[in-house]
Amino acid sequence: MNTIRLDDKYEIKKDAYCWILCYSNPTGRFSKHGEPISDQNIWYYPTIKQCLLKYMDEVIYPASSVTELYAKLLEVEETIKTLKL
Repeated sequence: MNTIRLDDKYEIKKDAYCWILCYSNPTGRFSKHGEPISDQNIWYYPTIKQCLLKYMDEVIYPASSVTELYAKLLEVEETIKTLKL
């Protein structure tokens, strides 16, 4: 399975059928066995475009002002431009 790292929390994986957006964020907590616990989500999309749109939605969602939203959009755009697909 091919993997494209987007940032420290998100990556895209490609299998034979779809594009997979994976989110993982360490919580700083540990299981009773001493293993680190992470918040995780996985989304499946038929096209890379839909996958990247979801990534954009997830990354820009916490914006609290138009200025912050615009800055986050530029940051995401720059991240997408640097990908080697």
